[in-house]
Amino acid sequence: MKFTIHYMKPEFFRDGNMGYDWLEKRSRLPSLSALDRTHVELKTLADFDNGRIPTNRPDIKRVLEIIFAKMQGENWSPNGEARDLIRSKGLEHTSMSVGDVVVVDDAALWIVDRFGFKEVA
Repeated sequence: MKFTIHYMKPEFFRDGNMGYDWLEKRSRLPSLSALDRTHVELKTLADFDNGRIPTNRPDIKRVLEIIFAKMQGENWSPNGEARDLIRSKGLEHTSMSVGDVVVVDDAALWIVDRFGFKEVA
């Protein structure tokens, strides 16, 4: 499976950080077809952990939680290693946050919510 991580653009951060329900009520949820309006592709994780973690549908939320933990600044950039990448993409945050998204196999969009992830239909 392929997991593509997209971080919110700075101009979407305030809204995106409010969570799924807030965005849905205001018709502001990101979509696969227009993701470049609100988010920037940061990186892709393919063959997640060399297949050691099951990625079938019932386990997808578990995998997403592991990705969230891996994408915290203290884990993937403990000494500022990601600083240049973040700046080069016009982003301002290193740690995955509420409102950031993971696209699974170019087909399903999952947004970080206030607690866990929610799939955006």
